[in-house]
Amino acid sequence: MSAEAEKFLTSLGPWYFKDQLHDNGKVEKIFGICIEDRHTNIWGSAHGGMLISMADSALGYNLSRATSPPQKLVTVHLNADFIASPKPGDWVHTEMKIHKIGAKMSFADCYLKVGEKLILRTSGVFTVLQRLQKVSN
Repeated sequence: MSAEAEKFLTSLGPWYFKDQLHDNGKVEKIFGICIEDRHTNIWGSAHGGMLISMADSALGYNLSRATSPPQKLVTVHLNADFIASPKPGDWVHTEMKIHKIGAKMSFADCYLKVGEKLILRTSGVFTVLQRLQKVSN
């Protein structure tokens, strides 16, 4: 991923990426970040909005590249359950589970973890960008 392609996510970094090859031959892009003080809320733990942005981006990136050619996808629905609070110095990474890639809609879960400890569970629904209707005034 490049700063030109993903300006918002890049502003939250620095991000680290790793390709994980699965038994089915598909490659998952794992997102990782070391939580810094600037990522925290007033309570000193990672800000929920930052964590959701991480999960949303990992979902969209991996779902869009699960097809050939890649699809241009946008988020339609995102559900999140906060389970634990990472602190500065914690290394947070993503794990994915794709449920369905469709012509119109795609569905997947993203889990944010510190080591093996689950901190955030998200479920996302994405649609193909060309199918969106323009908003008129």
